Amino acid sequence: MQICIFPGIDPKFKDGIEAPNITIESLLRLCQKVTDVYPPGVFESIYIRVYTHLDVDNSDVNTFGICAGQSIDVRTRNNEHGLATKERKTKVDNGDAGDTFSTHYDIAARCHPSNTHTLLAVSD
Repeated sequence: MQICIFPGIDPKFKDGIEAPNITIESLLRLCQKVTDVYPPGVFESIYIRVYTHLDVDNSDVNTFGICAGQSIDVRTRNNEHGLATKERKTKVDNGDAGDTFSTHYDIAARCHPSNTHTLLAVSD
């Protein structure tokens, strides 16, 4: 994987993506996860959302999707992603396959919440 490193990249994220033969499991273990309490404060951030176990029987961590975004308040944005994903899943489960959401939320809706990971990539 080739990447461009720029000032502000989280050291754990940088180490993870630069490691030879990095696996998605290793990256998830190495990187800081966004939670309700981390990171503290409000500041410009770039985050990566990783959706694992997207195979048919939800058993393969290496079948995954990635979405990147930026936010000034990454914790609030993470919660907004969760709510939008639940809303999309409810619509799909009720047979409403309308295209009011992006492909990102279609993928996220297929993923169990425990297999959804938001990683802090860059912060001020």
